[in-house]
Amino acid sequence: MNAIFVRSLSGSLLATLSDYSIALYLHDGLHVQPFVATGTGALVGAAAGFILSRYWVFKSRTRWQRQLLRYSMVNLLGLVGNTGGMLLMAWSTWPFLPSRLLVGGIVYVLVSYPLNRGFAFTQHE
Repeated sequence: MNAIFVRSLSGSLLATLSDYSIALYLHDGLHVQPFVATGTGALVGAAAGFILSRYWVFKSRTRWQRQLLRYSMVNLLGLVGNTGGMLLMAWSTWPFLPSRLLVGGIVYVLVSYPLNRGFAFTQHE
């Protein structure tokens, strides 16, 4: 397996963990409304994902402002892919978690990783 892919996958898992940890703490610990907790967790996770991708995964040295815009575009496309995939899975008899893992894996391999590597964090500006 490619070292960059492994770092990218690890960084994505860490970003997701930060997202869910913050959301659960805010909701369960501080009794914040679910939509506020989820949105805050998602923002923290996205920030963690950007920082990890820029400095650790792709070891980028180019301008961060353009990368942040591109990273946001890739994440928006990933959101559409995940939401659309889950909409399709709603017609299946699969339980939520296996469906979510399958859709997330497909979107990561086909959309998020290749676009982050070749578009958001490209070394050529």
